[in-house]
Amino acid sequence: MRRKPGARARGNSLVPRIVELSRRLEESSIAEYVEFMRNPRRVIWSNFLGGMARGFGFAVGASVLAAVFLYLLSAIISLNIPIIGRFVSEIVKFVEEHRGLR
Repeated sequence: MRRKPGARARGNSLVPRIVELSRRLEESSIAEYVEFMRNPRRVIWSNFLGGMARGFGFAVGASVLAAVFLYLLSAIISLNIPIIGRFVSEIVKFVEEHRGLR
């Protein structure tokens, strides 16, 4: 039986592919990941810490955005634009009353 030019025999091309696959799996740290997933306490602790970090980041980000928004509203009030200024001053009064500043 004749082979196509440049084609390898089936038995010879499989071994290098398996060796290459094995090398890539070792480099990808699959074993460490499997060990990690087999320990439920470690997975739960890791997810808990990740959730805490995301929640803290959300709270800090929301606080910064709210502070910037209130600062911009107070700057608009100081410009004394008749319609917008009155509307914004009502919003700021409402926010301050509910925060306990007045």
